[in-house]
Amino acid sequence: MGGVSSGTGRSAPSIPPETSKTNQRWLYDYRVFLEGHEELEVDTIDEHLRALARMSFHFGHRPFEMIVIRDVLAFKSAMREACDPEDGEALSRSTLIHTLQRCGAFYSWLSKRPGVKLERDLPGYFHLSRKEQAAAASDAKGTNLTYDLAFCIFSSMPDSQPLDIRNRAIVAFCICTGIRIAALIAEVATLTPVAFRAQII
Repeated sequence: MGGVSSGTGRSAPSIPPETSKTNQRWLYDYRVFLEGHEELEVDTIDEHLRALARMSFHFGHRPFEMIVIRDVLAFKSAMREACDPEDGEALSRSTLIHTLQRCGAFYSWLSKRPGVKLERDLPGYFHLSRKEQAAAASDAKGTNLTYDLAFCIFSSMPDSQPLDIRNRAIVAFCICTGIRIAALIAEVATLTPVAFRAQII
């Protein structure tokens, strides 16, 4: 999918290129809303605007107010088939979900603007099916530690001092609550001696 600027502002989020003046106004107003009410970082706001740019490009830059439910359904189908321009691979489920969530959030905001009339429940149609959301959750769980690897890390930790026992309890808690491997390694690295950090990393 094209039409999405790769530039990211540092001092202020960038407004995506638009051919519709009304869309430009809505994008500016929405950016101001995100900055003033959501307290988001600049890069995060840029991600929201890039999602809207992708959607607007798909719609041929038609005014946002003219979009109907069947357009949203077509956009979702196109997103499922879209590829990442950097590697040519299909978009991850995480990228798909976040893009659609940001577009849906925009339409929830737009639906409350004075004088804007949209089809009822249109923002809700940006959500993926429960099956797809469950698959995305499963993908995330797939990055968790296996039991054997988690047990190996836990068993290798020293336990001779009260501080060691506390550290083992913290790591055990992390394992039991399903923390991901990168986060667990980072946590262990802050609690253990340099030599042990080198061993497990």
